[in-house]
Amino acid sequence: MTIPPPPRLRGALHLATLPVAVLAGLVLVLAADGGRARIGAAVYALGLAGMLTASAVYHRARLTEAARRVARKVDHAMIFVLIAATGTPFALLVLEPPVSIALLAITWGGALVGVVLTVGWPGSPRWVRTLAYLTVGWAGVAAFPALASVSGGALALLVAGGVLY
Repeated sequence: MTIPPPPRLRGALHLATLPVAVLAGLVLVLAADGGRARIGAAVYALGLAGMLTASAVYHRARLTEAARRVARKVDHAMIFVLIAATGTPFALLVLEPPVSIALLAITWGGALVGVVLTVGWPGSPRWVRTLAYLTVGWAGVAAFPALASVSGGALALLVAGGVLY
């Protein structure tokens, strides 16, 4: 049984920005200076494209009820992946070990926990998921002292990203 389509504009922004994000991600990877920069750019670009794809499918596609439940889990799980993917370039390019390694371990470990929580406990209370998102998203706060060398603009973008998540 197929359910009716979602409201007309739900997911439209993610669907419309997906090709732009893929193209911008490709440019970012190609313009990156060095292997670590390319890896960081690729991880971010793939995380963003994955999240936008999952969101567009969940919100825009006509799905059976069973497929919709799966798409919802993937959509919510990909938010954790994008949060970790966003911090990866900073950890690779701005921070030094052991802070960079710790940040990568915390954010990607937390993202994995979030994905497992989302998939394994789909009826979890909203506050549990929100706490998990905030924990993964704000794990980088511990690295703020190490970010002292980052330009004001880059730091402002990092903080803005954390607030928006």
